[in-house]
Amino acid sequence: MSAPGWVTEQPEVHLSPHMREWLEHNDVFELESANVDAAGEYVLELSWQGRLGDMRGVRAAAFELLGSVAESATYVRQRREADRVVFEAATGMGGDDSPFDPHGHVIVLDVRGAV
Repeated sequence: MSAPGWVTEQPEVHLSPHMREWLEHNDVFELESANVDAAGEYVLELSWQGRLGDMRGVRAAAFELLGSVAESATYVRQRREADRVVFEAATGMGGDDSPFDPHGHVIVLDVRGAV
């Protein structure tokens, strides 16, 4: 997530309000914590409130949550661990995508209780 002219905005300012609003209006995830880690990634620890083993529902909800802050280019990778599903997303805008400076974010959704 580094390139000349890349500006990493403050995720707690630019992402958190939109994501928290989405979470307040949807009851599939409960927010356990949200913080910026040492690598600059915005990490949300979530607990799944839906049906156990419903990976289609988990994936749909994760993509919807990420959609609340998605920029013109978004890449998402999903990986499963023993007790959780992790979605890692890079979202941003290049120099020709908008009148704003190029910028982006790395977002990690760490979803527990889904598997």
